Amino acid sequence: MVQQEKKQECLEEGGCHLTGKLFIKAEFKLKSPLIIGSGESEQTDIDVIRDDPYTGPRAALLPASSVIGVFRHLFDPLIKEENADFVKAYYEFFGCTEDENNKLLKELRKEHQPNKKWDVNQSALVMSDMVLKGLNISRRDGVRIDPRTGTAVDRAKFDYEIVEPDKEKRFFMNFEINLRSPSKKYKDYFKAFIGTFLKEIDDGHIGFGAKTNKGFGVFTLVENGIKIADLDFENTETNKTAIRHWLKNDLHEQYKSISISELCEKKLPEIPKRLFTIQAEFRIKNSLLIRSYSTNPQDPDVSSMQRGEDYILPGPSLMGAIRHRAWKIINTMIPTNKETLFYDLFGFVAIDSYPEVPENLKEKFEQKAAKGRLQVNESVIERYGSSILDQVQTRIKIDRFTGGTMTGALLQEKVLWQADKETTLKLEMRLLDYQDWEAGLLLFILKDLVTGDLAIGGEKAIGRGVLTGHSATITWSERQYPVQLKFDEGFINDDSQLEPLLKFEEAWRKELNHQSEKKT
Repeated sequence: MVQQEKKQECLEEGGCHLTGKLFIKAEFKLKSPLIIGSGESEQTDIDVIRDDPYTGPRAALLPASSVIGVFRHLFDPLIKEENADFVKAYYEFFGCTEDENNKLLKELRKEHQPNKKWDVNQSALVMSDMVLKGLNISRRDGVRIDPRTGTAVDRAKFDYEIVEPDKEKRFFMNFEINLRSPSKKYKDYFKAFIGTFLKEIDDGHIGFGAKTNKGFGVFTLVENGIKIADLDFENTETNKTAIRHWLKNDLHEQYKSISISELCEKKLPEIPKRLFTIQAEFRIKNSLLIRSYSTNPQDPDVSSMQRGEDYILPGPSLMGAIRHRAWKIINTMIPTNKETLFYDLFGFVAIDSYPEVPENLKEKFEQKAAKGRLQVNESVIERYGSSILDQVQTRIKIDRFTGGTMTGALLQEKVLWQADKETTLKLEMRLLDYQDWEAGLLLFILKDLVTGDLAIGGEKAIGRGVLTGHSATITWSERQYPVQLKFDEGFINDDSQLEPLLKFEEAWRKELNHQSEKKT
């Protein structure tokens, strides 16, 4: 009797009974390597998390907790908006803890429902892990470079497992939304949340796992790969069929194709974002070597890094070169506060490093590490077999005292060579929440890459890794149309192309003057 009274009371107050289900599934392909650490290090310093070994071959996992964490973080900057319906939909969708309920919804309670307590509620969203079956798991090496010497730091070598992408493999990201009496009116908001999230993933603005700033963890949507099933349990004409399909877990006939624009019919507050992007095309001037070591004794001692049959320029190699050049420019030209400006842009880990992380920066982030705002991509070297050829080169070590070869110092390297003037490398750099002077710094680095002054990869001392620019497309948030640059052997064809970019050079000069005035 008591339970019946409580049930009736709940229904009279609006209730929390299930009124429907919304299923959305999106089909993705993994575009770049993925790192999701398991917390174990049986094989490497960072092992990829895998599914249950008792159900068959162990496949890599993208845990639902990782997806939802990124999902919720995307909308966190918007919860302070004055749009009360959006805030309530946000907490109905993602859930609300007692702490959040007390702090963040206090004003909403006073304004909209002063006599009713907003209880802690469970998230309406339910997700499951993505099992990445059929994808290979490989191992990569990493090393920390001392920028003073350009050599590896002692005892700073590490290795990690990655999930390799495959153009043919496809995976589903499944969203299940419970529609209850208080939350069903926010269904359009829920669909818009998912649609916005899927668009950000497909645009490459969201990555999963570790090293996302270095091009890892990027997924891309399959064309026409979004489907939706909307089950209404309150409609007397369809509720029996809907409930039957749900209980039998047979929703195949219920799914219908839907586009992102249809999901986002409900307009959400705009996500604040300042983005400066450079997409550039290069060719290799001479040769390129990104070292990779094989365990097969028949292979050359050193080869260029591959993924399947494709040669690649990994994001960590590109980021390391850009970061080192940026520090050289800042350290040379800016007279004071240089460490703070550098680490605020590139992020930091508060370990023994050069330059030393300032205390004021640690206090700003209230932690011993912070993520950088510059992102680069992992590039597949195109036209292998036509414009790009791999050749084994035999090298020896010379005894400088005798001028003869040293015993046991014969090695073979499989190096990439440019056979013609076709473009073979596409690099992308994106700077989030940028200041104009930071965009100017990135343009200086682009100039060094285009003119061959900044080399990539190993054995730069003997001329490897030098690039020649072909073209660049530059976009930023305040400009509607991109700036297109064309290069001829590293030089601009038309100086008038640079006029829209002069504002960033001027911002750089103002920052120099500002730091000089602070020093005096």
